[in-house]
Amino acid sequence: MTTPNPAKIAVGILSFAHYHANFWSEVFKGADVLAGIWDDDHERGRDAAQCFDVPFFQNINDLFKRCTAVAICSQTNQHRQLIEKSARRGLAVLSEKPLSVSMSEGLKIKKCIDRYSTTFMQSFPKRFDPVSHYLKKLIDEQTLGKISLVRIRHGHFYGLDPEFCKRWYVQPDFSGGGALLDEGVHGADLLAWIFGLPQCVTGLISHEALGLGVEDLGIAI
Repeated sequence: MTTPNPAKIAVGILSFAHYHANFWSEVFKGADVLAGIWDDDHERGRDAAQCFDVPFFQNINDLFKRCTAVAICSQTNQHRQLIEKSARRGLAVLSEKPLSVSMSEGLKIKKCIDRYSTTFMQSFPKRFDPVSHYLKKLIDEQTLGKISLVRIRHGHFYGLDPEFCKRWYVQPDFSGGGALLDEGVHGADLLAWIFGLPQCVTGLISHEALGLGVEDLGIAI
């Protein structure tokens, strides 16, 4: 089992509830900065730790002692408590999206981040896509002229998988929402990054296609 060098960046994964934890761990392991894993589902956490050859910690504070940063891949309704615990320890935080299950929870997270001057980042990979950077460059340089309309579609097919539909992603108490909240945020963040924040937003959601507990379709204007 590998032991991270305490003199460099050391990242702890907080929960494997979200499948993106696998991809993040691959990157951190490849960079030799994966310090360990905590999960409230001990069996899931131990399996992940064995897979990536790092320690599993039942006590989250024991993992914090080995870290300079954490990556949170829990259910959305756990984001606030995990961010607050990490911020109090002075750790940098990378959090899965969406940020929270409600606006009030999100504002409490912001207050916590501001209070502890936490280095915080949301998982919005569109900002790192070379195509996005090229597009932003063209727009900033006004190469494309005046932009009057932009359309972005973002989604996935997992809602068609019966097994996916049994998981926490489609339970609003755990996830906060579906297509618009979980996937639409990518488009919203890209637009905000390129054009700035909107003056106003209106939206529609629907549950009609799949009949899940969360929206399977969303439109924001």
